[in-house]
Amino acid sequence: SPLLEVVVMDVGQGDGIYVRTPGGKNILIDVGQDARRGVLPFLRSREINSIDVMVLTHPHADHIGGALDVMNFCEVKEVLDSGKEHPTQQTYRKILEAIQERGIPYQQPRAGDRLSWDPALQVAVLHPDRADYENINDNSIMIKVTYGKISFLFTGDAEAEAEEVAL
Repeated sequence: SPLLEVVVMDVGQGDGIYVRTPGGKNILIDVGQDARRGVLPFLRSREINSIDVMVLTHPHADHIGGALDVMNFCEVKEVLDSGKEHPTQQTYRKILEAIQERGIPYQQPRAGDRLSWDPALQVAVLHPDRADYENINDNSIMIKVTYGKISFLFTGDAEAEAEEVAL
């Protein structure tokens, strides 16, 4: 379909968002705590076995906890991450290890970057401008996707400080 499709999945606490670009690319923005709830059933129902880009907005488990399950279920071709490590979260470290072991291209986008997900879209990274905000939520990757006259703003768990910087 030549349309942009955005699906917000019920993952319980946290985020799990699927974007299908007009050109047919599959994008995940966060995957919730447990991908077996929401994300994997959705991918199976659509017979999606490849993710072009998986965005992990920030390292709280309710946003990235299911990332390993997604990587075990299907091919992930690229991962975007804020680069802010959560010092007490082993899940985040395991995800980074799996990305490295599998040779998945990995980026830490910064404010001002443009992402080339699809020629029909304008995809702008609005935040973070750096990875050292004290509040982990304020390190969230914020992305604005524009398709024609419609825009979507994906903010992770960005709070007031991040919003003031980005918007």
